[in-house]
Amino acid sequence: MNTMDKATVLHTTLRQLQFKEIWRTAAIANGLEINVTGLPSLAAFAFKAKLPMGMNTRFTIEMQKEEFYVSDKENDRVLYFNKEWNLIGVSDKC
Repeated sequence: MNTMDKATVLHTTLRQLQFKEIWRTAAIANGLEINVTGLPSLAAFAFKAKLPMGMNTRFTIEMQKEEFYVSDKENDRVLYFNKEWNLIGVSDKC
């Protein structure tokens, strides 16, 4: 792995660790319980709720309102992308 690749991996890992903390903070601020899991390079979260599928649906709708694009075709998870198609989050399907 060359120096540029190492720098990219480090940047991605640090960014995903930030996402994990952002998700935890946002969940607490909104009275939600979530499980944050996954490798630092591909973090994931799942809602702890009586109806977690409903929470995932609501979250997906809200993400789409904010112009984030969603795909559910990979590894039984929902992937969230920004307008530039950069992966910004992953949620387990229920």
